[in-house]
Amino acid sequence: MSSECYRICNEKYSAADPRRIYCKKGCDSDEETLEDCKLKSCAELCIKDNLGDDSVKLGAWSKLFSRAPTDSHQCLNACYYGCNNKEEEEDDDNKSDDNKSDDNEKDKD
Repeated sequence: MSSECYRICNEKYSAADPRRIYCKKGCDSDEETLEDCKLKSCAELCIKDNLGDDSVKLGAWSKLFSRAPTDSHQCLNACYYGCNNKEEEEDDDNKSDDNKSDDNEKDKD
């Protein structure tokens, strides 16, 4: 399923562009919904959480530091692009499964 999403990422970003990897990470997300893919997977990939133990977090300012070697906004946008393409693929897969079940029903008649 992710091979088509990967292809789309490869067309959008050149091999030397680090955003290509973040796009593919969006394709590989295990999240069930598009919103979770963007808000959970991409945010965890591109933005650091507060530093320190849970009981002793350093200030919220630490969220400003990007986890990605490129600008965090560029990382997020590339990851979102992958999430969007993953979502479209899943929709296509569901449609083809529906068509198969329709064909099976016709065969029974």
